[in-house]
Amino acid sequence: MDTKFWPYIIRCPNRRLKKHVVCLVFGMCLVTAMYLVQTHNGWIMDKIFQLHSQQCTEIQNIVFLKVHKTGSSTVANILQRFGYFRNLNFALPNKTAGQLRYNYFGGVGETLKPGGTIPSKPKSKQYNILYNHVIFNWKPFLKIFPKNTTVYVTTLRQPVNQFLSSLLFFLHEEILDAAKENITFYLKNPEKFEPEESPYLSFTNNRQALDLGLPPSKVRDKTYITRYINMLDKVFDLVLIMEYFDESLILLKRRMCWNFKDILHIRKNKAYQSFDFQLSFNDKTLLKDWALADHLIYEHFYKKFHIILKREPNVMEETHDFKMILYKTQRFCNNSGSETQLVIQKSKWNEQFKITALDCAYMKLGELQFLNKILHDIRR
Repeated sequence: MDTKFWPYIIRCPNRRLKKHVVCLVFGMCLVTAMYLVQTHNGWIMDKIFQLHSQQCTEIQNIVFLKVHKTGSSTVANILQRFGYFRNLNFALPNKTAGQLRYNYFGGVGETLKPGGTIPSKPKSKQYNILYNHVIFNWKPFLKIFPKNTTVYVTTLRQPVNQFLSSLLFFLHEEILDAAKENITFYLKNPEKFEPEESPYLSFTNNRQALDLGLPPSKVRDKTYITRYINMLDKVFDLVLIMEYFDESLILLKRRMCWNFKDILHIRKNKAYQSFDFQLSFNDKTLLKDWALADHLIYEHFYKKFHIILKREPNVMEETHDFKMILYKTQRFCNNSGSETQLVIQKSKWNEQFKITALDCAYMKLGELQFLNKILHDIRR
């Protein structure tokens, strides 16, 4: 506003008019300020995020607690590639390639124990990454991976989806046949079909909770489960949600100060067959009662995940860009054409980088194939 009018406003003999003019000027300034804040808020947040990205330091120490049928094999490949190409030290099961359950630490239902872990880099004094299957127990974990130097991560999946995926992937013949024949009848007495030898041989009885270390005898003890969730909440820095897989990877990327290339992937271990179980509302209620621990754990971390997501600046915009890059990468990797590399242009989320046929080959490696390669390198 032209300042030559201010003397008139100050000397204005009509006090009522003077009051209205001052209020009008104040209102105009307030509206203008609000408009500028709203217009430039995104720009300011972008600058803050970019400054943080430039200043953060890549984190290389991570424990990934693998939970069955939650997208964990895809995340494992991400960690295998990350550690392998940076020459980091993996904590591996003390077993030989080809041995039964050689991608699991210890025996059935066991956690980390002395002598059960070997390094991929024998001369290294510190472990960097753990990603193989193991039942979680925070005390032995913290001895090997101190909380103050390690980021703890796991994945969860909506329990109904995880349960059905387990049915179709692990192909326990008696359970699958019973569920296909009459899912309601099966869910009224699922315990009848469970393996007798060990609850840890089951993939249909609160498997997510068991992987996270909840005792099998407590999977339907709501009070105990609630206390256990509080412990998990303190230990795990980030819980990825499979239903929001790409968003989860962006949160992982930001938490670890990684880049887009680090989190590119090709999905692993999809179910071998499909079947439309057509669960009714009553069926889902029965399943929730049966898988109580899985439901309570998932519901807690699902809510927490969305709280974190809302606090992150422009996370959906970055996720959208990542999905576009992921689509281009997967199309390039699955194409047998003459192109030898894919160039991803620089953006506010990433520097320019290239995807080669070798990158594709490592993304396509199965979990055991990659483990075999790591174990082979130890023997050389």
